[in-house]
Amino acid sequence: VPANCDLSIHYGDMSRDSGTCSLLLRDRIMALGSPRFARANPVGNVAELAALPLIHFDSGVTGWTDWPEWLRARGHDGPVNNSHRVNNYIIAIQAARDAMGAVLGWVGLTRSYIDSGQLVPLLPDEVTTVEDYYIKLHPHASERAKLVHDWLLASA
Repeated sequence: VPANCDLSIHYGDMSRDSGTCSLLLRDRIMALGSPRFARANPVGNVAELAALPLIHFDSGVTGWTDWPEWLRARGHDGPVNNSHRVNNYIIAIQAARDAMGAVLGWVGLTRSYIDSGQLVPLLPDEVTTVEDYYIKLHPHASERAKLVHDWLLASA
């Protein structure tokens, strides 16, 4: 983070950070697909889901939950389909909207797609994220930055 930064938003383990940090969002992750994909690929459990075309987001960021980790958290230790790989979350979401496969959806990030019906849960299963979205107010923050900080916390 640059030395002249007033505040910053992070996805990670807030307990490992120093300074004034506040939780913005503890998210949940669901398996999502387009309505067309869901109709063509009905699933009843995580093993069936693991066999479907899955859109893997290769983030390169520690702490970002991937398909094998999500499926293990739901009790599946078997094979995982390795269909599509992308390196951008927006591309992963668009691929799911285009019925290319199932995507892991952070509910807070995909809420507008879920609410509009562009993406639907493929199973009711959810996994709570290990890491959180949090805001850090840096020691030299301006009064305006403090106002934005307080507004973000009130809106969270």
